[in-house]
Amino acid sequence: MVVYLHIPKTAGTAIKNLKVDNPSLPLKPASNHSFNIKNVNQVAFGVRDPLERFCSGYWERFTQEQRKILNNSAPIRYRRSGYKPLSNWEIDLFKRYQTPDALISAFANNQFSYKFILEQKTPLADLFRPYTFWLGKLENYIELEHKVSYAFDVNNLSRIFENLFNLKLPDDPFLKRSRQQFNLEQSYVVSDENIQWFKNIFRKDDYDLLDHIKQQVYYLI
Repeated sequence: MVVYLHIPKTAGTAIKNLKVDNPSLPLKPASNHSFNIKNVNQVAFGVRDPLERFCSGYWERFTQEQRKILNNSAPIRYRRSGYKPLSNWEIDLFKRYQTPDALISAFANNQFSYKFILEQKTPLADLFRPYTFWLGKLENYIELEHKVSYAFDVNNLSRIFENLFNLKLPDDPFLKRSRQQFNLEQSYVVSDENIQWFKNIFRKDDYDLLDHIKQQVYYLI
């Protein structure tokens, strides 16, 4: 069975929800974020722009209280655990940096420590980890690339799954983890300066890795 790595913000929960109603799906969603390319035999994973993924991760944690309420109101078979309350430092972080762009500026200008976030026992650490945490940097990934069955373009996932598995991903905003669930503007706008810092410094290894993946036959778009 091919394990679908649950790299945060790459449709892991949406695929878990799909699997609930379609057990014949030939993918086994990883039960948690600890699974990586090293500790499974065959893998699939989702691919999206790292900056877009970062912004999505920011808003995932920002809206966690609303997500918890929605989760608790959902049918039991779709409910998930892991809605850990915001810590005091997270509350302060979201008050000080009210958009992903503001937080990226804080990282770039050493106003807030990205390393500090990774050291905390909070979902925000997983949400902000790079792709390389699960897949390794390019040279290490290439050594394990024989394990990769699929890399899916997350933005085209519904069409890919319909063509590949004859299955439709859920249309319900909760089941597909859509921003449509919330009456809140979730800005993904990032300044040109921050985009360059993010791509060329902060997440350069991710972009190098994904540039390679997108050239492979297992990458589906």
